[in-house]
Formats: sequence, C-alpha cells, structure tokens
Amino acid sequence: MKDLDENFYYRADEHINLSNRQLGNCDAGKASASMMYATARFNSWLTACGFESASEMLQHKDENIDYFVKEYRK
Repeated sequence: MKDLDENFYYRADEHINLSNRQLGNCDAGKASASMMYATARFNSWLTACGFESASEMLQHKDENIDYFVKEYRK
C-alpha cells in the first residue's frame, strides 16, 4: 500500500461509515456480510472489464482469486 493517493483513506472511510450506519438496522454480522458481498461483486465486475472474453477471464481465474486473497490477508 505504498502508492496510495491522497483520497485513499477517505474512500475507505466512506465505505466503513455506510456499514456503521447500517448497524442501526441489523447486527454487525449482517452488515459485514453485505459489505463483503458488495466488495466481491464490485471487484469481480472490475476484473471482468479487463478481459476481452469470458474464456480469457476463465484462463486467469486462479491468478485473480490469488490476488484478491493476498490483498484480503494484508
């Protein structure tokens, strides 16, 4: 995370603030599950946009999964 732009933490905090607001309507586990689901869907969409075809994306499936797992473990 050495090449962060000046708004990186602002954007991250906005996501956290949204989840915190949702705690008024659900428990923490549900808010966390919703955040994780949304993050996975958004990242999947961004990843898919980088490929010319579904078959090309499938060829890189394990590589992409490894990338996101590595980032999540940081």
